[in-house]
Amino acid sequence: IIASGGTLTMNTTTHQLDRVLENDGTATWTVGDLPMNGGTFNNNGSFTANSGATLYCYGNGGVNGFNNAGTFTKQGAGLTQFYVSSTGVNFNNNGVVDVQGGTLALNAGGTNSSLILLTAGTSLGLSGSYSHTATSVISGPGTVNVTGGSHTFAAGAQVNAGQLNLSSTTVSFTSAISFTNVNLSSGTLTGSGDV
Repeated sequence: IIASGGTLTMNTTTHQLDRVLENDGTATWTVGDLPMNGGTFNNNGSFTANSGATLYCYGNGGVNGFNNAGTFTKQGAGLTQFYVSSTGVNFNNNGVVDVQGGTLALNAGGTNSSLILLTAGTSLGLSGSYSHTATSVISGPGTVNVTGGSHTFAAGAQVNAGQLNLSSTTVSFTSAISFTNVNLSSGTLTGSGDV
């Protein structure tokens, strides 16, 4: 456990996680991959991913997850990606995700039941099987790219992004929802809600 007031710095090579790690303090990730094998990262404090390059988090075995109940901040012009290698790393948000720069790609599925903020010029990528509960909110002038997999939006979930792009995916809306700018290049819209 990284205690409240404590710090965790990931700034060199590869950081293998094969157990549960809880952050109640301040974590910063700037360099190196974060592979997991039966690993779970529980963020209850502050976690910042900041790089002009690419930061990868993936599974090389077992069931893995990154659970955010605090604040996850994406900074820098680069890409931070949670994805499937041998296995995946689900990204589950019950706190605040603040994308201030670059792209955050959540490509191994997960659940959002809270707030994801997108600054202008940033993007959020969603793939795999991702579910948005009734308290899910994606907001800001940035872009949301939904590519592949199945995505469900429960009644009450909100998407208030500057641009929504849907490609090779199945998206289900349980209740009526409206968008400012949408590009449906391929895939399926389903569900009982009006779009």
